[in-house]
Amino acid sequence: MEIPLIKRMIIVFTTSAALWVSSLFIAPAIAFAGISTWQDAYTTTVSPTSNFAASPTLNISPTDTTYLHFNVGKLTPPGYTSANVAKAILKVYVKDITAPGNLVIKRITSPWQETVTGLTAPTLSGAKLTLPVGINNKSRWLEYNITFFVKNWLDGTGIPNLGIALKSDAGLAIKIDSKENTAESHEPQLEIVYQTAASSNVLLSGNTAHLIGMNRNTDTAPGNSLSILGGGAHAGSTDLAGGDLLLSGGLGTGLGGGGNIRFQTAGADDSSGSADNLLVDRHIIVAKAKPLTLSAPGFASLLSIHLTGTHTAGGRIHYTIRATDGGGQIATESGIIQYLATANSITCTVDASDKLHLGTVNSGCSPGFFSPGSQPGVSIFDNVSFFTPAPVVVHEVYYEIENTSGSPIRLEP
Repeated sequence: MEIPLIKRMIIVFTTSAALWVSSLFIAPAIAFAGISTWQDAYTTTVSPTSNFAASPTLNISPTDTTYLHFNVGKLTPPGYTSANVAKAILKVYVKDITAPGNLVIKRITSPWQETVTGLTAPTLSGAKLTLPVGINNKSRWLEYNITFFVKNWLDGTGIPNLGIALKSDAGLAIKIDSKENTAESHEPQLEIVYQTAASSNVLLSGNTAHLIGMNRNTDTAPGNSLSILGGGAHAGSTDLAGGDLLLSGGLGTGLGGGGNIRFQTAGADDSSGSADNLLVDRHIIVAKAKPLTLSAPGFASLLSIHLTGTHTAGGRIHYTIRATDGGGQIATESGIIQYLATANSITCTVDASDKLHLGTVNSGCSPGFFSPGSQPGVSIFDNVSFFTPAPVVVHEVYYEIENTSGSPIRLEP
């Protein structure tokens, strides 16, 4: 079944040479390794000709500015734009802090290299993020939302990704770990949460089965629900479609035409049953019409029920029959078959008060036992005739099944 869903990927960029990609699609994450070039360094007005690219820490103070560069554009998934960026978080590890204050983050607006000094420092943007840093932040990760900057780099407005600068305000003086700090491996990181646009489709491979669901609760609490919701139209709108939940079976040529839609429940066959948590079909919508024999009466087997011991099964089959002579003559009928079965017996009847037909049609049901397993089941027959005598060229039935029991249903060939 192909179901539109939202796909999310969490990609972690670091200033080191290693890149780890984690793809989350309900199933467990998958990690990939990649390599890129990263830059981090700081400059100081105290020693404007010195370079500190090899330092294990990066200084941020009234006299010191740190520069970070993440190669976001090169490693963004193909076709993704700023609209796909749900969140971008900058993470830096505070090695030491000597004075609290505000951390100012600005976008770098001119090229620079790790050989940067105070005399060759790049220019910075006017736009900034100001965030308070307290004494209690020592030996902890600081996390800052810089989604605005990352979207700017990807939205095609001509703002290049040259990195960000970390400056001091209100007397802030801290040291953060750099990518050269091999003792702790707390290099700066940029975590970007990507998501597909709301109108995108996510298609899974058709070469294997897939499951989207939840595991059962492992403690004493009740089980949790899984909700899939359609999106409604704008509040106050009229005559606008929206909020629909579409579930569609795929193409197929198996029993019942394949691609059927099945609604299942899990539980024992009855209060005394032993087959606990057995998933069984409670409602089956058969995808394609099933042929009846080209005769009057036409005939087709519909279903059988797996029953053991003293278990019983009941339900209804909603059906529509169509017959044509290959020309302009058509006969059709809609009705409901009610059935009731035990392991050794079955009975069925067509609800005469709920039949509707066009043309001469007289359908009915036939109980029986089907192999393998000698399982009780139901067939349908149809006595059809045309106004002008002619052979039956098309004879078929559409149907869906309501199973009001905990016993498994099998569609018959």
